[in-house]
Amino acid sequence: MHLESRISIVPLAKMRLVDRPHAFYHVIHEGEATFRMVLRQTVRPGRSSPIHVHGKAPELYIVLQGMLQIRTDKAIVEVPAGHAAFVPAGVPHGVSNPNPSEPAASILLLGADYSKEDVECLPLT
Repeated sequence: MHLESRISIVPLAKMRLVDRPHAFYHVIHEGEATFRMVLRQTVRPGRSSPIHVHGKAPELYIVLQGMLQIRTDKAIVEVPAGHAAFVPAGVPHGVSNPNPSEPAASILLLGADYSKEDVECLPLT
């Protein structure tokens, strides 16, 4: 595994905590990005998505179960359960589940500018 400076991974314990009388919140991401779609993603054992890029939309993965590997054009980043990974717009990436027998589950938030037309599949060299 190599470091990939364009993807930020944060364990739950290091996220900023906002405590209110009725609930507490972990701030996963703050900034310019807003999200158009929220999905629960289950990656089948040993399977991978194609390498692709969203020219306008960032993605935020919150891993609930197992381990996701985010493959970029420069590195493979491992994101275990209890961690979140922010992938900025324009970063070529794909996700995989390295476990051959158990699924990996995550919440996936797609940026406000997401559209199917903005997704370009790429060969990884």
